[in-house]
Amino acid sequence: MKPNNKKDGIMQVFRSVTDASLSAVPTFLSIDINGNLIIESFRKLIEYNSKSIILNTGMKQVYIYGEKLCIKSFSRTQLQIDGKITKIEFTEV
Repeated sequence: MKPNNKKDGIMQVFRSVTDASLSAVPTFLSIDINGNLIIESFRKLIEYNSKSIILNTGMKQVYIYGEKLCIKSFSRTQLQIDGKITKIEFTEV
């Protein structure tokens, strides 16, 4: 059956590649020109120290490495990190 509009087609593809028991949460990472990292829509802060921060996004874990890392702001939906970020890694959960 052909979808009626573009949105319906996108939703059908999305449903076909995701498990209904998992809830997909889109996570966004933004870096500003001063080196601040803003992470939106993550699930859980796993580890935090001045050299590494580990987050769970549901489907992936995000590893942030650097020097003098500091969480400037923290809420349920957003995290802002300051410091010298040297590496960001993603791994499947």
